[in-house]
Amino acid sequence: MLIGVFKDTVFPFTGINHLRNTVRVFLENDQGKFALLRIIGEDIFGVRNHLETPGGGIDNNENFHEALRREVKEELGYEIKDIVEIGTIIDMYNVIHRITQSTFFYASLVSNEKEETHFTELEKTLLKGVEWYSLDEMIEVLNPNNKSGVELLVNQRDYCACLKLKEIKEENHL
Repeated sequence: MLIGVFKDTVFPFTGINHLRNTVRVFLENDQGKFALLRIIGEDIFGVRNHLETPGGGIDNNENFHEALRREVKEELGYEIKDIVEIGTIIDMYNVIHRITQSTFFYASLVSNEKEETHFTELEKTLLKGVEWYSLDEMIEVLNPNNKSGVELLVNQRDYCACLKLKEIKEENHL
C-alpha cells in the first residue's frame, strides 16, 4: 500500500537515473521503545545530524523479509520477529539522481541480546549510535516541520510512515 510520495524540495533537480528499493523498520523493544539511528557526519548531502529509521537496500535475490532481517542484524545486531508491513513511500533525492521506494515494517526484538554489527564503509562514517523512543516521542523527533537539508528529506519520509504505524497499532492493538 502506497502511503506517501515526496519530491526533493532541498536540492535542484538534475535528473533521475535510477530507482532503489529499500526496506525500513520501526523496531520495538520490550519496553515499548523504538530504535532510531543517529546519523552524524558529512557526505554528498552536506552536514548531517539527524535521526532515521534502520534499513537499507534490498540485495539481489532477497525478498523484503530477508533484506529486513539482514539490515537489522547489520545495523543494530538484533534478531527480529512479528514483522508487519506498514506501507511504501516513494521519495526523490535529486543530489544522487535517485527515486527510492521504501517499504516500511514494524517488528519486535526476539531478545535484548545484541550481536556484533556489520557496517558498510559509509555507515561506519555516518552511524553514530542507536537511540530509543516511545511512539509519541518518535513522532515528535521525526516531525519534519522547521527542518532543512537532508534532515527534512529523511524525516518527511520517516514521519509519514511513523504516523501510519501509530494508526495501525491503534486499529490492531499491537
